[in-house]
This record gives sequence, C-alpha cells and structure tokens, in this order.
Amino acid sequence: MISAFHFLRPWWLVGVLIAIGVWVLQTRQQHWQRTLGGALAPHLAKHLTVTPKSGTWFGPQNVLTFLWCLASIAMAGPSARLQPNPFADDQAGLFIILRLGDSMENTDLLPSRLERARIKLKNLLDARAGAPTGLIAYSGTAHLVMPMTTDAEVIDYQLQALRPELMPMAGDDASSALQLATERLRQSPAGGSILLVTDSISQEQIAICDDLELPPVQIWAPLTDTTALGATGLEGLGDAIGAPVLTFAVDESDVATIDRRCATQITAANGQDAARWADDGYWLLPMIALLTLLWCRRGWSVV
Repeated sequence: MISAFHFLRPWWLVGVLIAIGVWVLQTRQQHWQRTLGGALAPHLAKHLTVTPKSGTWFGPQNVLTFLWCLASIAMAGPSARLQPNPFADDQAGLFIILRLGDSMENTDLLPSRLERARIKLKNLLDARAGAPTGLIAYSGTAHLVMPMTTDAEVIDYQLQALRPELMPMAGDDASSALQLATERLRQSPAGGSILLVTDSISQEQIAICDDLELPPVQIWAPLTDTTALGATGLEGLGDAIGAPVLTFAVDESDVATIDRRCATQITAANGQDAARWADDGYWLLPMIALLTLLWCRRGWSVV
C-alpha cells in the first residue's frame, strides 16, 4: 500500500512551498522589527523590545502555516487505494451466441440439447440479474436476436421461441456470429465478453476464428462427455481463440463457473477504467476544521 501512495493532483504541493516561504519571510520581518533594523545597540535592544517567550510555537503564525500546508496536501489528493468507478458498469456485459443446428435437437441430453441449453441459460440469466446481456443465434448465417439489455425476461422469452427451423440456412457460421458479437460489444456502453453455446464446430470455422480479434470468449457445450470435445472440434476452437471450454453439468456448478468468469471480464466503455484511485484528501478536513476554530478565540490573530 505504501508503494502505491501518490498524489492525484501533485501541483497543489506547490502551496506547501509557498506556505513555508511566507513563514520564513514573516519570521525574518518580525525579527527585523524587534531590533529596529539594527538601529538599536544590542545591549539596549534586549531591554526595549518584546521578545516572544521560548516554547510559544503554538501561535497563530505557526498554526496558520501548518493549516496552509494541510490544505495544500488535501487538495493534492493523497491516494493509495483503488475504488470502483461510479461511471463504469460494475457488472460485465455478456453476449450469448446460441447455435441452432439440427444436432442441437439430439436427445442424448433429455429432453434435448437445445432444451437443456435453454434451461442452463435461464439459470445463468437469473444469476446475472440486472447485468447487460445480448443474444445472437446462428446456423448457416448469424442473426442478432436481442441487443444488449438488462431485461433478462426478454432474453429468456426469445430463447424459448428459437428453433432450428426458423433459421434461413442450415450450416455452421460460428465465425460470423463471433464477429457480430464483437462489433456489438464494442458499441455497447457495458463492454464485456462472449458466451458461445454450441455442440460442434467445423475445422474450416476454427481456422477462420483463429484470425479474429475477439474479446474474452467462453465455450459452453451441451454435452456431458468431456472426451467428445475433441471430436466435435470445440477443444480445437478453445485452443485457437484462447477460450475455456465447459460441458453441461448435472448440477448448477457450470452455471456458477460461467457467471464467475463473466464477472472478472469487465470491459469499461469509452476508455473508463473499472476502478480508479480514491481521493483520500477529505480525511484531513476534520483537522483543518478544528484548527480553523482557533480563530474564534479572543486575541488570536496573525500580525
């Protein structure tokens, strides 16, 4: 923490130098006035001038100098800790990409891979309540179903209506879906990551995806056998784009894992950092206020 200490507005520290300079000049001036500029002989000056008593350092002049220095340090913004940026989203945005190929209707996962995906995604939406989420569906072509929104019920409603027969063309165009999600995330004030829900991908698509510049991606496969990931191409896709691959679990542990990863992939929009340095100068305000009350005392003034 000490190594992270710095000032947010260091130019205000010039006020400390000015305060010390004024104190030195005033001290010299007072000494000159007491000796009348050397006009009095030293043996007469000590009897004809008033010399402040020793130990009277707690006087208006010294306190004012100290107060000036404290105020300058407070305005300089001392900081050693990070705090969340109120102008950045505190929840990561997520674009869900769902494959609507014919294989998604296989019943090796009951009632079907697609239906199980709907259930899992509904649970994920509930876990991410209030977080911005978008939805893209693809097969031979990619289509934006729902732009980024915080209304999880709208996303779930669209999920329940999606069917492979609704897609205009059969096939596997995952790369276009990933590109579409990436473009939308860059336009979104939330930023975020991508969740690709698919049961397979072709080697041709893996090669295309390998050349894409993508935000953080997770792959969620409606499969229970992890050994099948290699045959479906998902393991190769994960290696190509640096994405973790997760299969559906019988419990909700996979939902918790996906949600946790999403929470760590915050991308603030418009160059805003998700965290910023806290301005701790206000902690000096009580001391400044208390010292200012000294000027309410009778006879307390700076000459």
